[in-house]
Amino acid sequence: MKKKLFQTILCLLLAISLWTAAFAAEGEPGPDALPGAETGTEAVPESDREAKPEAAIEMEAGAEIGTENGSEAAQEAGQVSGTEPEHGTEPEPAPEKETAAGEEAESAPALSTEPAPEADPESDPEPQKPLFSDVSEEDWFYEPVEYLSSEGILRGFEDGTFRPGETMSFAQFFKLLLAPFVPDAVEPEGKNWWKPYAEYGRAEGILTKNDVQNPDEPILRNRVARILARLSLLPEKEGYIVQAKREAIIPQLGDLEMIPSYDLEAVVEVYAAGLMRGYDDGCFHAERTMTRAEGAMLIYRYLLPEKRQPLLRYIVPEEWFNDALLLGNSLCGGLSMYGELPEPDILYSSGGSIFGSPDGLYHDRGDVGHLLWLRLSEVTYGKIILIYGTNEMSFDSEYFYDHYAAFLDRLKELQPEAQLFLCTAPPVNEDLLREGVQLSNRDCRRINEVIRQLAKERGLGLLDVWDFFADETGSIPAKDTWDGIHLTPESCLRWTEWMRSAVFQS
Repeated sequence: MKKKLFQTILCLLLAISLWTAAFAAEGEPGPDALPGAETGTEAVPESDREAKPEAAIEMEAGAEIGTENGSEAAQEAGQVSGTEPEHGTEPEPAPEKETAAGEEAESAPALSTEPAPEADPESDPEPQKPLFSDVSEEDWFYEPVEYLSSEGILRGFEDGTFRPGETMSFAQFFKLLLAPFVPDAVEPEGKNWWKPYAEYGRAEGILTKNDVQNPDEPILRNRVARILARLSLLPEKEGYIVQAKREAIIPQLGDLEMIPSYDLEAVVEVYAAGLMRGYDDGCFHAERTMTRAEGAMLIYRYLLPEKRQPLLRYIVPEEWFNDALLLGNSLCGGLSMYGELPEPDILYSSGGSIFGSPDGLYHDRGDVGHLLWLRLSEVTYGKIILIYGTNEMSFDSEYFYDHYAAFLDRLKELQPEAQLFLCTAPPVNEDLLREGVQLSNRDCRRINEVIRQLAKERGLGLLDVWDFFADETGSIPAKDTWDGIHLTPESCLRWTEWMRSAVFQS
């Protein structure tokens, strides 16, 4: 009995031992496994293992993921994702997930901290096709043609050409010029495609009946200038007026006598606006036709003023002088009589200088006398233009500087809100001076340097009338003065006309 019981217990212990050994063998990691390392595959229930196909079981037994066969087996088994990479290779990062605006992306461990390589801008496999088959980036007209094409103003011909050397017709010109103003124009079929632009131009007074009478004819350069001049090329804006600097333009017209007289002002205006320039021979050539390339450049400059090279002068309107005072010596009196500035007050003294008595007598336009400082304490001015220097030429520069500075200080006390402008003294003509008059252009230049210095130090406006009147010898031309000092009526008028430009520049 005892022997039988002992055998039973021994068998039971043996069974337990075998079962425990089998269990331990099943859960023991392989020799290459690191403590705590994840295998990357989910545990497969034993019931599922029994039902798996043979190929899947072989893959689990050690087939390498990444080989062609192993990859196919993994796909069949549904186990590709989550397997470990091949030994000795770096894992490839998964593509980033795109998120909608404001959507928070899922957090995931970064697989690589290396920045993505920048795209090579020159690696575009499809180079941009040229706009027109006969236009390249090396052409001087490429930029205007490219701009006008991108804006839908210029379309070229059906064969894909621009034909830059061809003559531009009337219709082609006013289509380019007016298309930006009628962008929604519907061009009719056939030869009358230009009519919407002609109708707009006629309605706005830009085109005349004569301009549209023969639309297919080549357009001449003087006709181009005439049409452009009807536009607002030189507009009044921001408190000043833009005018053509006529005296600077006329000398550039080498064929002045060939320009029709009725087109001359139009040519001057388009030159001043920087829209048209002559040819290398210095001539305008009003009789020449315009090529399509030249027309594109002209319209390009018209639409983009920053592309122009204008010859303009900026002048203030006459209303600028409504609250102004011209103050000074007998030259100031000449401006009072002949300058044709209707609004500003003018106070002058025939022997006036900054050394005069503070209560010196000055005359207005009606020859009424005023005590200077008393007058300036009673009337408020927005601008004061000082015309001194001629009667101070014989004095030492330092002495003149000190007294002019004191004069300006007193003036600022009485007129604290006034904007001050200092005029340099105009040159003299030494050959025309009366005997005994001790004036020289050497002293004039010395005194003017002091005036320029004071204007710069105090931040005042400077009207350099010496530079305006001086000829190449530094003298005032004989035609501008009747006694070597005082100006002729015509020169006084030129001075005030110039002043309207000079105050703007200062």
